[in-house]
Amino acid sequence: MDKGKLLGQIAANEGIVSLAISPERKIIVTGSRDTTVKLWNLSNGTRKLTFKWNSGWVNAVAISPDLQTLVAGTESGTIHLVDLNALKEKPSLKNGSMPVESVAFTPDGKTLVSSHGREINLWNMATGQRKSTLMGHIAEIKAIAISPDGKILASGSADKSIKIWDLHTSKLLATLNNHESEVKAIAFSPDGKILASSSADGMIRLWRISK
Repeated sequence: MDKGKLLGQIAANEGIVSLAISPERKIIVTGSRDTTVKLWNLSNGTRKLTFKWNSGWVNAVAISPDLQTLVAGTESGTIHLVDLNALKEKPSLKNGSMPVESVAFTPDGKTLVSSHGREINLWNMATGQRKSTLMGHIAEIKAIAISPDGKILASGSADKSIKIWDLHTSKLLATLNNHESEVKAIAFSPDGKILASSSADGMIRLWRISK
């Protein structure tokens, strides 16, 4: 396998602040400062479709595991949904006016997790209803990650902490406090046993997650 070889590039021409690649690796989705979401053909870089909303920056995008739904979290607090089969918008999800900072699907695609300010919301994708709200951080949540088995949620915040949640019971399992500045990004290893976190303190930390 070639390492570090540039395979291609896409001239999107806008300030892109979020992106996602579809599970089957055929589509890349970008969210931009110009309030648009664009779908691109990953193989040749051509633009397939554009959606535009008057909801501010598109801070987070995700595609459901079954490739049926695109979600876009915006500065206005609205989460826009797009049916990728019909290429039409679906009813949006709304919870106040706090910007949506991150979105993620559980592996089965039945639940969408989103962060707004200091809150994390769990949404039932079949009904569009909010299932529960997780609260515990004392500052804005910057990143979320779901374990590969869909059982654990991790959230990183400007309060310098990472919180570990049980997604089935919505209970807080642990708080990790070793960062010296806000936590910017987090990710699980493929086996779900290691959580990586990065912070404005310039450090990447690795955590062993027991279930």
